[in-house]
Amino acid sequence: MIPCAGAIVFDAAGRILLVRRANPPAQGRWSIPGGRVEAGESHEQSVVRELREETGLVGTVVREVGTVERDAPGGGTYVIRDFVLHVDDADALAAGDDASDAAWFGPAELSSVDTSDGLVETLTEWGLLESAMPVIDLTLVAAADVDEIARLRSALHDSGFLYVTGHGIPTEKVAGIFAIARAFFALPLEERLELENINSPQFRGYTHLGNEYTKGVADQRDQLDVGPEREALVLTDDDPRYLRMVGPNQWPASLPELRVTVLDWFEEARRVSLQILRGVALALGQPADFFDPWFDADTHDHLKIIRYPGSAVRSGDQGVGAHKDYGWIALLLQDDLGGLQVQTLDGRWLDAPPIPGTFVVNIGEMLEIVSGGYMRATVHRVVSPDTTLDRISIPFFPAPRLDAMVPRIALPAALAAQARGVEEDPENPMLPTYGENTLKGWLRAHPRVAERYWSDV
Repeated sequence: MIPCAGAIVFDAAGRILLVRRANPPAQGRWSIPGGRVEAGESHEQSVVRELREETGLVGTVVREVGTVERDAPGGGTYVIRDFVLHVDDADALAAGDDASDAAWFGPAELSSVDTSDGLVETLTEWGLLESAMPVIDLTLVAAADVDEIARLRSALHDSGFLYVTGHGIPTEKVAGIFAIARAFFALPLEERLELENINSPQFRGYTHLGNEYTKGVADQRDQLDVGPEREALVLTDDDPRYLRMVGPNQWPASLPELRVTVLDWFEEARRVSLQILRGVALALGQPADFFDPWFDADTHDHLKIIRYPGSAVRSGDQGVGAHKDYGWIALLLQDDLGGLQVQTLDGRWLDAPPIPGTFVVNIGEMLEIVSGGYMRATVHRVVSPDTTLDRISIPFFPAPRLDAMVPRIALPAALAAQARGVEEDPENPMLPTYGENTLKGWLRAHPRVAERYWSDV
């Protein structure tokens, strides 16, 4: 049996790399790069080396997707372990000695390309062709790079989901927020329940499994909800009810470092989110600072620290049910287990697998209103990992002042012609005042808190 490795390579635009060989088994057809593992190499090292030798590209292994056993020419068998690789500098592509040609192909092109037998079917089965959402470099967005802004615009219009790199958050801070999240969920349940959000009119604190709902169905996740550290307002009957959401967080006394680490992460995530929103403004033909006035010192940003227990240790796989976010964008840090899925406009579910060093970004209902439907708040869900391991997810939701009215953008004519209009859903009306729209979401998701503190709404 011959040990081999295959490299399924994606670039930042979501295209897949194929090479065309003159030797079996491809026999002149396009196939994925790969070859025999040399002595002393791991399979991972093999695919990185082979990719560099054949194409001149330097790739990063993202994950392993499967093992395939095939008949070897001349008898015997060989087993290929296939890995997903990602490259940033796709322009450096150059065919090497073992390939007569090498090229990038978009997913839609593969149906008309003469590929090796079963390649497209296998990639589809693994979900790779459907999950290649664009990776946007925020350093290029900040520099107003025309091509990168165009790619961002396309992602916002076509799917509403993308990955971002170039965010500038140090790796040690990423490791630190994951470590403190796991430390929190390792606290005894009775300590976590002391912080239960039933004690907070602001919906802050801990929510135990099955106590948050999506469309009336209980989500199977633990979480800690955190907002800006503020005192509750003294209000009168004439004040908007949504102002009751201003108030303090809840923190465990036995883990004081949680507060420090989370609030530091809160500021990092807010910085990155505002950078993304400036890119969104440019993508919509506006000045980069178009949204800045709505995100001042009184913003109502929101952070969740979430644990999804593996479905192997309980019944059901709904981590969180299908929903749209009711804010502007979500900036998601996810661990390496996966489970996030995005629904296309035609109803199919696509995986959004983890890519090291990136955040996932999706747009919410407010940006759908802002753009008159040029951007569409995308339905997404989380399927609990099919394992005994827990998935950790840390989404951040930048938000304007609660009394902010959503600005309608006068889109350039070419973009306005592609605007689809704001979706009308009688079960989910979109309200133009941010405080009203966000309160609507909280009341639906947390009925116990709603009954205790918000019965007059």
